[in-house]
Parts: sequence; C-alpha cells; structure tokens
Amino acid sequence: MADRKLGIAAGNQLGAEAAAHVALSGGNAVDACLASAIAAWVSEPFFASVAGSGFVAIRTPEGDVEVIDGNSGMPHTVPEEPGQGWNRAFLPNYADGIYVGVGPGSVAVPGALAAVHKAWERHGRIEWPALFETSISAAREGILFPKTSAYYLSATYDEVWSLYPASRELFAPDGRQLPEGAPFVQGKLRTSSTAARWGSR
Repeated sequence: MADRKLGIAAGNQLGAEAAAHVALSGGNAVDACLASAIAAWVSEPFFASVAGSGFVAIRTPEGDVEVIDGNSGMPHTVPEEPGQGWNRAFLPNYADGIYVGVGPGSVAVPGALAAVHKAWERHGRIEWPALFETSISAAREGILFPKTSAYYLSATYDEVWSLYPASRELFAPDGRQLPEGAPFVQGKLRTSSTAARWGSR
C-alpha cells in the first residue's frame, strides 16, 4: 500500500512546523491538527490562548463527525452586586470602536486545553507530551512578534494591557509597546509544560 500523505494548512509557520513534527514522529492527522492549534497558543498572542475557548471538529474515517465543546465556563454563583469585578472599556481604535469587559469578572474558566485533550484521548495516536514539544521550545526561545498581534496591541494597550503590571512587563518591557518583528519570549508560559505532563489515557 502506498504511503499516506498529510497536507498541512496552518495560521503561521510555527503551526505548520508543529504539525509536521508530530506527523513525522508517528502521529496521525488529529495529532497534527492539535499540535498546530497548541502552537497558536504561543505564536498568535491575543488571538489564541491555552486560557481560551474553542471547538474541535473531527471527521472519522467512517464518515462520522464529532464536535468537542471547549467553550469557556462561567461561575454558577450569583454576584453580590451587578457588574461585580467587571469594568467596561471602550476601544476607539479597534473594530470601528467596541466595548469590552476588563477585570476579574470578565474571566471565564478556559475550555481549550480540555477539548484538545479529549480529542487526543479519543482519536490521537502519538504520546500526549509530543503535541507540545515545538510550542514549548518556541515559548522559551522566543518568536518574532507577529504583525497582527502588534496591530491589536497598538489598538488596545492603553485601555486593557497597560492596566496590569504583568501584561505591561510582557508587552511593553521597556515602556514601549512591542513592534512587529520584536523578539518575544514567553518564559513564564509554563502552562504548556504542565499540560504536557497532565494528560494520559
């Protein structure tokens, strides 16, 4: 039987490299897709995150389609007062001007990692830690700050990211916002390392 070939389409080079690495290491198409998604958590700041949400759609060889819900979860407790822990901020320079929620009340329980793990558990073939190898290296060694992330940062920094010391340290380490192409090291992104050890069948 001829060797099967895998076509990879990813949002950026790191995602393609992560998928190719997993495929060449013995992973199947689901493994490659998940590795590429994990890479986005490192390579697409603001647009993808291990602390985010998402859905995984898989079509099996038999033609069945399964959708795994990785949406965020909100607390069931009722706030002591309306809008508790939540501030409204207006972003005049993004999307023709929009309102967003800022503060601890705007944070939900992420579902992305759980969805990826469930998809791997049901359909993956390679070892769980292998899905994270490329991403962990990129977080530690650094990437070039993407154009889209630099634009989003410029449009939202004053209203959102400047409010918190940790985000100021990450996205404006010398007091100036990171420009496109600047070295971007996420040394404190340890969740990927933890996640790589977390799951097992």
